Amino acid sequence: MNESVNASCVLIGVGGHAVVLLEALLAADRAVPAIGLDGDAELHGTVQQGVRIVGGDDMLPEMPRLGITHFVLGVGTGSDTATRRRLFENARAAGLNPLDVRHPSSLCSPSAELGPGIQLLARGVVNAQAELGESVLVNTAAIVEHHCVVEDHVHLATGAILCGGATVRSGALIGAGAIIKHGVVVGRNAVVGAGAVVIDDVADDAVVAGIPARRIERSR
Repeated sequence: MNESVNASCVLIGVGGHAVVLLEALLAADRAVPAIGLDGDAELHGTVQQGVRIVGGDDMLPEMPRLGITHFVLGVGTGSDTATRRRLFENARAAGLNPLDVRHPSSLCSPSAELGPGIQLLARGVVNAQAELGESVLVNTAAIVEHHCVVEDHVHLATGAILCGGATVRSGALIGAGAIIKHGVVVGRNAVVGAGAVVIDDVADDAVVAGIPARRIERSR
């Protein structure tokens, strides 16, 4: 078998984010998943980026029977993190374990704590004594400074910055280039718009944008 292929791992979702993850795995000299699942039926039976698409995520319960033990969540984030959370939890319920993805150009302090399923992409930084939960996505060049707490299923988009001691509750989305001031708390499932500067706490489920960030209506 090709040594660059991981026969015991499935890729869930094969869009643009998945391509970034596959390249990160190869850059780190790790094998990429042999098979993939995707909600687009037109992709079933095709090969995308070297990954054979065998069906949709409804096949997750069948994976252990096929010898699959691990998964990589290849779905990015749209307006919120709900889809990533659902797929992650469904894969865990099927008995699969998340595969960590860490680009070799990323930096992580030895005193930081990373939960399972971490995705730490190119030039991402996790600094001293930061705590990250499960399935946290630290996208390209995003920064988690010292003593930050980032709970489960959070997505820090490209270039986002959490200053020291900030807290981001579960399921929140921090947009590209956004800055969270030191010590600020961003609530559960909140959305911080791209380029926002957050200087005050953000409530659960709130959407904020602007400089300084102000609450706006969540789009339907």
